Amino acid sequence: MTSSGGDSETGDVIPSCEASGDARCFYIAPDGDDNDDGSIEAPFASTNPIIDILEPGDYVYFRGGEYGEAAQGQKVSYLGNTSGHYSVANIRRSGSEGSPITFTAFPGELPVLDLYSINPACDPTSLDPCADDAFHVNQADHIRIRGFEIVHGSIVVSRNSRYTWIEDNHIHDLYTDRSNNGLIVLHFAQSVYMRDNHLHDTYSRSIPDGDDGWVFNDSKDHFDAQHNGCITTLSGDQYVGYGKESSGPFEITGNDIHDCPVHLFFKNVQGHIVDEEGMNIWLKDNHFHGAGRLAQNMNASNVVFENNLFEASDGISQMGTGERYDENDDLSILNEISARNVEFRNNLFSSTRSGITIWGLGFSLAEGVFSKDPEDLFKFYDNIIVIEGDAALPGELGWNQKGYIFSNSYGGMIDTDPSISKTLSRIDSQDNCYVSDAGEDMAFVKHWFNESETITGYNYADAKALFGFNGDGDIFSSNTDIADHFVDPATTDYTLLGDSPCAALPNVGLSDPSAFAE
Repeated sequence: MTSSGGDSETGDVIPSCEASGDARCFYIAPDGDDNDDGSIEAPFASTNPIIDILEPGDYVYFRGGEYGEAAQGQKVSYLGNTSGHYSVANIRRSGSEGSPITFTAFPGELPVLDLYSINPACDPTSLDPCADDAFHVNQADHIRIRGFEIVHGSIVVSRNSRYTWIEDNHIHDLYTDRSNNGLIVLHFAQSVYMRDNHLHDTYSRSIPDGDDGWVFNDSKDHFDAQHNGCITTLSGDQYVGYGKESSGPFEITGNDIHDCPVHLFFKNVQGHIVDEEGMNIWLKDNHFHGAGRLAQNMNASNVVFENNLFEASDGISQMGTGERYDENDDLSILNEISARNVEFRNNLFSSTRSGITIWGLGFSLAEGVFSKDPEDLFKFYDNIIVIEGDAALPGELGWNQKGYIFSNSYGGMIDTDPSISKTLSRIDSQDNCYVSDAGEDMAFVKHWFNESETITGYNYADAKALFGFNGDGDIFSSNTDIADHFVDPATTDYTLLGDSPCAALPNVGLSDPSAFAE
């Protein structure tokens, strides 16, 4: 089946059916009717007539405009609960290799899927549960979703679905009290590719009112931040058991991500399902900015951050898993695998108040000795970090004081000696440029040991000598004016200037600044 439409401005013919062979094209429009035949001339109003008959290679085109109640699709069962509200599509049929089932915007048009408009019974300011999922890929393989604006909703991939492409979508303003939520949620999923999406604003629907009650979160408070990620990944290793219902590999590339309490909420502890490069999660060319922190409870392994711009956002809190013991008082296997083989290379933190707080790193345990094998190190290469405001200085620090690069955590792996750290000793820092108003005199690390009533900051030289981490080639600058380091930060052109002190390192900073320049 083939059809075509016209561009009203140019008169050019726009192909409107990309299906080939025996595959079909269906059309949905805001003024459609489910009693019609779903052709381009007589589109459906919703996915209901076709959701259970889709075949590999089929295309479902959504015409531009704002969709309302007629677009109600199917109710979704997720984590044992069936929603009282409607999704646009609860996708349960699979495509095949080379022939995915595609849900897409009609060429040149923007379909706007506002879950409040589609579910008018939902009270936008009530504390009652409201709609969550626009698209839910439910134990289905080879699915592509592209070109939508989704308001007050999300895309969820669950129940071991494999090969999903989520591309060129604008997803925003989700308020929900559902646990482990996000604008894109990957729950026990494999081989998901998130490319060129614009993701922002997801919050807990209800927050404490300060008087043992709850109110609607119209202030966009970051309450329960860890459960509200712009992107959330969940693996069975964390919830079901080691080696069960594992997730990955995931590609997160070219996305604009901002103003979520947590931009990334990763619980891919084992990370053993990897791509040909050995990666479970690959993040490249993403722009993270605005309120919120980069990540919290980052329990993930085999992860690479490459050529990402972290602009005016906090860093990572709680990277890795804290010490856990089984019924025999033996360390849990989660400690063995969480946060193994994590690497940051050629990224820019252009303005951050803190770097990375490490709860735990993967290790091999033998007679109480913690591994410093390459796969158990935290690798930090060729990055630039600019600390905003006053840097922390060596000595006694406040428990929540920022202005440092790395820290261990009193909630994570427990150090029992002020001169030994199970996590800080495994930092592998090479050829980075660290910028703060204190230069090399800043508190490069914060360290707490068991039962201490204080937390201590150490400068770079003292920290290296004390904890024994690698720091080959790192340099420091005390000039925090980013205009002296980069071509034009106002237009996000973070090409490194030749007279920046950081330029003494030949490969430092963004490897491709053009990915972000306006």
